[in-house]
Amino acid sequence: MQWFWAKSILLACVSSGLAAEPPALMLWAWEQRADLRFLAGRTDVGVAYLAATAFISEAGVRVQYRGVPMLAPEGMFRMPVVRIEGRNMPKDRNALFNLCLRLIGDGGSGALQIDFDVPMKLRPLYEELVGDLRKTFGNKLHLSMTVLAGWCEKPWFVKMPVDEHVVMLFRMGKAGRDLAGRLEREKGFATPACRESLGYSTDEKLAPKLDTTRRYWFSPKPWSPLLFASLSR
Repeated sequence: MQWFWAKSILLACVSSGLAAEPPALMLWAWEQRADLRFLAGRTDVGVAYLAATAFISEAGVRVQYRGVPMLAPEGMFRMPVVRIEGRNMPKDRNALFNLCLRLIGDGGSGALQIDFDVPMKLRPLYEELVGDLRKTFGNKLHLSMTVLAGWCEKPWFVKMPVDEHVVMLFRMGKAGRDLAGRLEREKGFATPACRESLGYSTDEKLAPKLDTTRRYWFSPKPWSPLLFASLSR
């Protein structure tokens, strides 16, 4: 049944003719209501929206789906994001895979981003999930993962079969200022995987604006035309 469901989603993604990759500018739409209809006609901007949060524990997986609207104009690239939280291995690993299948189907763009600040002992779970998704969808799925800036010092994740690593250059903690200074001096990370997509926040000016293929923007406030216009300043 899982494979039949996945195959149906895969066929829908292939026949839809939607963009295989997100545009160069992506907006994160997190836990607040988001209305991006003011971007109608802009094909150079997409949205990565928090679609569900999975809380994992030894008892299982509890899912909290997005509870507020995410309004986007027709034709905008939409990538659902699944946030995974927890510190213990769940007994039923299939629950996470099934959740990802559902979100890929709901998103309609053939894309998924996984946001998991994974502790070391759960890295096998993460690798297994990503491997299963890649095995199921092949290159018909744009699979994105967020990356903590500190991970780029010892990039354990580079062999995971994803299409994109989004390094979050905000909320970097106490070591953030030192890291930001080093990035500015060295013009980026030494690891190539940490140069392709970078994430910033509208309320932080610490991280340098480095050259990158794709840029993501997080905002603690709802997106508006004025806030969007400030990104180019």
